[in-house]
Amino acid sequence: MNTDYCLSRRLFEWFRRIRHRCGYGVHSPFAFNLVTGVIYCRDEYYAYAPLSRQRKAWQGLLSEKDERLLFRLANAQKADRIGMVGTADRRVEAYLRAARPHARQTVYASPVSLSELIATCDFVYCSDFLQNCISADDIFLSNPVAVSSPALIVCRSPHRNAASRKLWKALCHAPSAVVTFDLYRFGLIYLYPNLNKQHYVINYF
Repeated sequence: MNTDYCLSRRLFEWFRRIRHRCGYGVHSPFAFNLVTGVIYCRDEYYAYAPLSRQRKAWQGLLSEKDERLLFRLANAQKADRIGMVGTADRRVEAYLRAARPHARQTVYASPVSLSELIATCDFVYCSDFLQNCISADDIFLSNPVAVSSPALIVCRSPHRNAASRKLWKALCHAPSAVVTFDLYRFGLIYLYPNLNKQHYVINYF
C-alpha cells in the first residue's frame, strides 16, 4: 500500500498546511505563477483523455492527480531532456512523454550522481525513496554545480521516513538549489540561477 494516499495522513497535512493554500503569502511572480497556474491548475489538457483511458493498462504507483501534476510540471518546464531515477513507472513515463513528446527520456538505476545528472537533464524525477535515489554524500549537496540550463528536480515522497526527510532538507539547502517547494507528496527543486533563494510550503491535497 502506498502510504502517501492514506486519508488520515492527507487530512492531517491539509489542516497543518491550511495557511499555505492557493498561493497565499507567495510574493514571487515566478512562484505565484507556478502555484496558481501549474500546481493548482484545473484545465483539461489535450492529452488527459487518452491517457486516462489507457492508464489502467500500465503499471504505476501514483494517483491520476499526481500523474497529471508531473505532466504539467514537465510541460511548464519545457523539458527537452528528462531523467527518471529509480523504479520504472510506465504511467509516469507515459504522462511525461505526452507532456513533452520530443524530449529525450532516460531511466537511470539508483543511486545516481545528481551533480552529473543535471549536467545532461533539465527535468529529473526521483521515483523511489529519496535516500535510494541520491547518495547522502553527493557533491551537489555541498558544492555549487554548474547548470547549463534551468533545471527542475522532482522528488517523490520527501517525508516518507526520517532518512528521506533529512536528505530533502539537505537538498533544499544545497548551494545550487534556488527555489524549492514542499508539496508533502512531492518536493520540487528549481535550479534557476537568476532567481532569489526561497522555500515554500504548499497545501497540495
